[in-house]
Amino acid sequence: MHKPIDSLRKQLQQLQSQSHCLQADAAQRNIWFDHARTLSEAYLTQLQHAPGQVRPRAENLSSLPFTEHGHISERVFTQLQASLADDGLRHGSGRLFGFIPGSGMYAAALGDYLAAVTNRYTGARFAAPAAAQMERDLLDWLAAEFGYPGGARGDLTSGGSIANLTALVCAREKFNIEPADIQHQVVYLTSQAHHCIAKALHVLGLKTCVQRQIAMDDGYRMNADSLQDQIASDRQAGLQPWLIIANAGSTDIGAIDPLTDLATIANAEQLWLHVDGAYGAAFALCASGKQRLAGIQHSDSLIVDPHKGLFIPFGSGAVLVRHGNSLAEALSASGEYMADASLLAEGVDLDAHQLSLELSRHFRGLRLWLPLQLHGLAAFRAALEEKLLLARYAWERLQQMPGFSTVNEPDLSIVGFRALPPTGDAEVFNRLLLDAVQAEGEVFMTSTRLQQQFVIRLAIMALATHRDDVDLALDRLDWQRRRLLAE
Repeated sequence: MHKPIDSLRKQLQQLQSQSHCLQADAAQRNIWFDHARTLSEAYLTQLQHAPGQVRPRAENLSSLPFTEHGHISERVFTQLQASLADDGLRHGSGRLFGFIPGSGMYAAALGDYLAAVTNRYTGARFAAPAAAQMERDLLDWLAAEFGYPGGARGDLTSGGSIANLTALVCAREKFNIEPADIQHQVVYLTSQAHHCIAKALHVLGLKTCVQRQIAMDDGYRMNADSLQDQIASDRQAGLQPWLIIANAGSTDIGAIDPLTDLATIANAEQLWLHVDGAYGAAFALCASGKQRLAGIQHSDSLIVDPHKGLFIPFGSGAVLVRHGNSLAEALSASGEYMADASLLAEGVDLDAHQLSLELSRHFRGLRLWLPLQLHGLAAFRAALEEKLLLARYAWERLQQMPGFSTVNEPDLSIVGFRALPPTGDAEVFNRLLLDAVQAEGEVFMTSTRLQQQFVIRLAIMALATHRDDVDLALDRLDWQRRRLLAE
């Protein structure tokens, strides 16, 4: 029995009244915006001289309860102040040297705000033509910076993991790898390859393909001669070489594989060359970085994370594919309900959703477009050049500091080193040294293992990191080293 229309109208009116607060009016928006601005300004002000890490306080770890009628705004934003600003790693601090530091450029945050308020959908061009073009312009600009040809295409992703996955989908489809062939397919990489590569192969159903770890030189770069020999050996054994994974700045130590040599081999052997430049590829924007990354333009695909080398907030990756049709052939799909979208897009170049793993997507590009437009490219190039010089400076200082030994001359902006105690277990001493620095909290850095040895890393990537911050980090290391020796 259907409800009478008057009853339905009454019920609809009640529900509209109950949910009306979800559509905040101008007065309410201004109150909330003032709270948010106060919070953000307080955070950014203290961040200028903030330590790299603040230990969490128990009272900040519990959220407000979810209630039927919500909380007053003052209470909510007070909780946010404590939860977001008062503990954990201070991403954006110049004293953060662990992992690959993030920055969080303010202009990018404004881009996110405007993208969310306007809620533009950029997956299909007809839905937001100008916004879609802005993202296309961004990708074309990136492709040109890396020396890719005009037919290159790409996608803006949430980060390096999805960007790498996207590139490997293209490579798999280009080589038409069928399930029966997987165990005969060979991937070439080094032990410096990021673990998301193994995850991507797993997700793509390629976990059982042959994965050859190629020997490296003293700088942890792939040995091209060893690669060539391994390919020949695999072909002789009846295997199918397929994919080379190269680093343009490994996460562990910042190593750059010999990209020109690898491209020559890939071309001669008809293999797909993918360059993982999540951390390091952005250095191609500055003069010395472009020189160090020579050969990246010859790759079949590459990735870069703007939330690393372009200093914008987390959640920003990009994948570029030399032959753009490879993206469409691997990822384009549609449904009957999208027929109108297809008609409206007639005569338009491929939509973003046809070049992406994502269909629903926010206006991700504005967080990069806005800072580039407001600040200009020269400022970004200078900041990247500074990070390279800071790494050189740190490496030179460590060479002169008693009781320390560097792992290798840095290719980019990560410096690996060890303390050398006069007696006792060096592994234990280095662990104690790093623990002491982290516990102190003034600066924050992390470790890795290279050739079975514990290595401390100074990863210089935060926008706010300058020479004084590097000096402070090295001074605290030296002080803690001497303190431990005196115990």
